[in-house]
Amino acid sequence: MTLDERGLGSSSIIVRMSAIRKLAVEAMDNGLLAPELAAGIQRVKSAKSIGVRAGNWLSLKQAQALLNAPDITTLKGLRDRAIIAVRGGGAHRWALFARIHAGGDGRRTAREYAGSVAVW
Repeated sequence: MTLDERGLGSSSIIVRMSAIRKLAVEAMDNGLLAPELAAGIQRVKSAKSIGVRAGNWLSLKQAQALLNAPDITTLKGLRDRAIIAVRGGGAHRWALFARIHAGGDGRRTAREYAGSVAVW
């Protein structure tokens, strides 16, 4: 029975195929699987991503209300509105916004990038 026949969603199939590919590479690296066989496993196509992402999405009216919430007559209000607008587009991570909001300039050193963990 294939993953598709089990009625799994495309995301579940993609995650499982990725694990199988990684296992094949690890097995090949440890001499447990022939390189040709591992290469064949790597070439197996995965499921196409279809559908919409689940989650709590704002309606257009809610997004507009959130965007209009800051007082744009003040400098902080303008800043907050810009942050909400950019974040609404999903362009940056929350950690960067928190740093800017806390008074930093948002620049990061190479050391900070090397030790960073994605915060989504």
